[in-house]
Amino acid sequence: MTDAIIIKQIIDDFLSQKIHKTIEQKQKQAKGNFSEDDKQKIRDEHEIVAWLDKVAENTHKVFLNVSHVARLTHSSSQAMSLRDVSQSDKYPYLITTQSVDGHFLDNSYLDAGVAPITEFLTLPVKNSKKQLGNFLAEDASFLPR
Repeated sequence: MTDAIIIKQIIDDFLSQKIHKTIEQKQKQAKGNFSEDDKQKIRDEHEIVAWLDKVAENTHKVFLNVSHVARLTHSSSQAMSLRDVSQSDKYPYLITTQSVDGHFLDNSYLDAGVAPITEFLTLPVKNSKKQLGNFLAEDASFLPR
């Protein structure tokens, strides 16, 4: 299976699940007052081009694969999450996030509304060490026309 087919399948699966969950949540909130038009609006919002537009518009609110996540207690506080990339042989006995496996990296975002975008961009890609966001950023041919 080619990378393009795998990427397309990952995106389709993610959006299908997102549509299903969103419709289910909205139906519960509406308590029976939820129309087919409401469902279609959700489907339209999660159509691949519309979704990728939303991702592109909000990437500045997302910090992926960082080693030092700013965890603030006040909602209006602004901070930046960082990734330690220092290379130091001076203290070889110190373990840093740079010297350990990437499994210790984290993600953060400026507001909870972009959490699904973080999830989307960090989806694993089968037979690759890269995440979905890496593929989309490196090769525009993976994006729908």
